[in-house]
Amino acid sequence: MTFAWTVTHEEPVLDAITAYRVGSGAPGATPGAQHHWWLILIELEDTSLSTFRKTVKKHGSARDLIVPKAYAHDMDFAAKSWLVAIFARAPLIRKLNVQDNPFGVVNLRDGLVIDADTLDEQARAPDVSTIPVLHGTVVMAVIDDGIAIGHNLFRRSAMHTRVDYALIMGARPDQAYPSDCSLGRALDARGIDELLCANTRGDVLEEPSFYRATGQIDYFDQQFSPVSLRRSHGTHVTALAAGYRMGTCRRRRPILCASLPSRVTEDVTGQSMLPAVALALQCLDTQSRRYVLKDRQGKTTGHRAPMVLNFSFGNYAGPHDGTGMFARLFAQYLGDDPKASHRATVLPAGNGNLARVHAELMLNAPDKGDSSSRTLNLVIPPDDRTASHVQFWLPVPESMPSGFARMRVTAPDGAASPWLVLGSGNRPLVLRDDARRELAVLSFTMESCPTGRGVATLSINPTADLDGHTALARAGRWKIEVARNPQKIRPAKSYLKPDAIQVWIRRDETLPGFQPGGRQATFDDADYVWFYDSADLAGAPMAVDPPRTTALVRRTGTLSGFATGVTTFVVGAAVGKTYRISDYSATGAVTYNANLHLPPGSAPRFGPDAMLRGDDSPVQRGVYSAGSRSGSYARLSGTSVAAPRFARLLAELSSRYRTLDRTMIDDVIANLHKGRLEGPIERGGGRPMLEVPLCLLDLPREVLQGGIVPIWHEDEI
Repeated sequence: MTFAWTVTHEEPVLDAITAYRVGSGAPGATPGAQHHWWLILIELEDTSLSTFRKTVKKHGSARDLIVPKAYAHDMDFAAKSWLVAIFARAPLIRKLNVQDNPFGVVNLRDGLVIDADTLDEQARAPDVSTIPVLHGTVVMAVIDDGIAIGHNLFRRSAMHTRVDYALIMGARPDQAYPSDCSLGRALDARGIDELLCANTRGDVLEEPSFYRATGQIDYFDQQFSPVSLRRSHGTHVTALAAGYRMGTCRRRRPILCASLPSRVTEDVTGQSMLPAVALALQCLDTQSRRYVLKDRQGKTTGHRAPMVLNFSFGNYAGPHDGTGMFARLFAQYLGDDPKASHRATVLPAGNGNLARVHAELMLNAPDKGDSSSRTLNLVIPPDDRTASHVQFWLPVPESMPSGFARMRVTAPDGAASPWLVLGSGNRPLVLRDDARRELAVLSFTMESCPTGRGVATLSINPTADLDGHTALARAGRWKIEVARNPQKIRPAKSYLKPDAIQVWIRRDETLPGFQPGGRQATFDDADYVWFYDSADLAGAPMAVDPPRTTALVRRTGTLSGFATGVTTFVVGAAVGKTYRISDYSATGAVTYNANLHLPPGSAPRFGPDAMLRGDDSPVQRGVYSAGSRSGSYARLSGTSVAAPRFARLLAELSSRYRTLDRTMIDDVIANLHKGRLEGPIERGGGRPMLEVPLCLLDLPREVLQGGIVPIWHEDEI
């Protein structure tokens, strides 16, 4: 079988990966998905949802659009930029994904194919009635998967829950508990209490029947159910952030949670996750705004209760400059709110420090030596049953003109593509087999909002499948060449090298318990140093880039693509016994471009904002938290379990201060430590490792005032 690259004649698109997955016969799409509903995220510019829906109807595509009920109270809202999740079919998605479309859509990301039995046609508009609460109340919000909402750590008593709102997006709709987002089902505190009472025998909750009643466990469904296992990520994280023994929660910490569909977690690239998280944020934000502070006389003050959101997911790809859609999504919902006391988002730094998924390409002018071109070796593993994607993010337009570089790809069998100039208006290149089936696509698009950066995307088909319907790409070494065109460059004010192309491979490996069978693609670089050779660390994995390294593959820059916004708190992981940064904890700049990505007067931030325990010791990986059943414990590792500890600390601080800014939080962090972590600032070096207790402990007044440095011993939940 022979392979050949050809130039397509399709119109320029907003998102290359969406075009790859939703295109007719696309290998990245689910079979039969052309007639199914997709959950997608669109960015509207100066366009309301009402106007958008009217325009879609005008163009004859009304039957391919469903606007979720979650936006029922915001249909007439319009802004310069507004990220909205909608349900759409493939014909409409292809119309929306065209540049300069008539619908007001300036950006788009596709999500997952929605099962017809999870769409709620009887969905109701969200409840927006006011809930008065006392000062000291902090709303704890969690977006995760597999949250066991009946766990004893989330209950005030045997039959009364602390979960005021639970959105179960992967459940089948129930008329008794209609969804307010048109997907799954939504349970309020009264509904959860009813199910607790119906499934409790002698003050003991029959949890299997309870979770069947909530729709979180369905053994007749083909979808994976994390709550049915001994441990689940969402339960573990929620307990670290907001879990208390029954009857011991001295301050009210209402829990608002959204449990993502299992297939969203299954897709570790984050592509399917973005629209689902946008929809979950819309629902949680609407619910959190109901909590209004009242004074001792019972009169409302007009100020909303503080809210802390924990989102313990990460990815590898994205622009990593604070302008990605995840960063802007969190800023849209949890940015500055003049009516709110404090609203914060906590994200993990990511676990990809040693994954070899990031490269930095420095291209000098052609007249300055042989460094005007670079070659990357991309290794696609065999038996990879999911598509692989690589993104090449160009510098900001101030630093590089359009078309300053070109690239080509050579497949393992030697089929080399033509040179693709990295400039606007260029047609994608497609690798086809003898049967004219697509095996790989190399394309270039412009991110119109808000920076205008260019991004080249290489999408490669799976190398194996189980049903024989997918055109398979070759496993092995794919050679990617990037060369500089002879143009003069005007440098820009940036904290990264102005003429560097930043490259990231999207996360691809399959998590335990899921079925796709994805295997992570990596870069292979002969100059990449794997291990330390010093006497005291000989043979240990090298967690930092060596000084003056010549390798293209870098550890610096592996910070999660979700965690590069200016409004979020980023948390890295450290080892409790040794007070060393965990090897896997990702590193990089949170924000770096002062002209485009930071508020006026802000300084760039390097590395995580805080470092907390992610492992108890080098041989005892992970930390203990709640298992999927009441009274059980489980151990999980990673920056995902360090983040909710920091969310817990923020909740304590938010309950004590009516106004809380980043400077005040930094002052508290500086006084909650035993010693500072070693390493470069991009990894969190020089910062203290915080020891936050898992049970609710009152912070000493002297600590909040910066007077005493306590030594806290971790307490079991």
